[in-house]
Amino acid sequence: MTVLVRVNGNDFDLDITYTPEELEEGLKELDSQKEHCQTWKEFKTAIQGEEKFPHYRENGVGGKLVKEKILAHFTDEEIQAYFVEHKLDFDKVDLYSMRLGSKEQAEEIYAQITEDGEDFHLLTLEHSQDEETKPKLGYAGTLSRSEVTAEIEAAVFNASPGEVVAPIKTESGYNLFKVGAVYPANLEGERENIRRGKNYLF
Repeated sequence: MTVLVRVNGNDFDLDITYTPEELEEGLKELDSQKEHCQTWKEFKTAIQGEEKFPHYRENGVGGKLVKEKILAHFTDEEIQAYFVEHKLDFDKVDLYSMRLGSKEQAEEIYAQITEDGEDFHLLTLEHSQDEETKPKLGYAGTLSRSEVTAEIEAAVFNASPGEVVAPIKTESGYNLFKVGAVYPANLEGERENIRRGKNYLF
């Protein structure tokens, strides 16, 4: 069969086929995996006598084979080229956030941290209005560039580990952000994610 695949905004056709032997092997693997699954047994029993059951199994396994062959099509060189072109998308940081009610308060606390050496995390417990991150000392998660606004991205991803960036106006108020660990883009760490379509658009 011919499958239309979109990769990095470009369309191209792949001639994807699988043999009857591959399908049979896939069906055996499916039955083996589901052998001890109670819900699968109930489902199989419920529709065993229906004509659609074999088609359900074959279509499901066939679809899995097609997907695996599409993924296998991408060479290491293509994956590397995609990674290089989108390298910045793979950068991540551990980010801490303190939400404050006004610009004046944010600037005052920012000065306490950067000039007086006060602790960001203790001040977060005392002043932050973000009830989700406050109990976690401000921890907002390990985030990529695409998961934050452009303004936050520009400030945070140009900061050094441990640095607190100047107050930024957000939808919820004024935030101070502290950068924790920085995880620069790494091809080996992302190779399988790219290959398995996480960042390709099929």
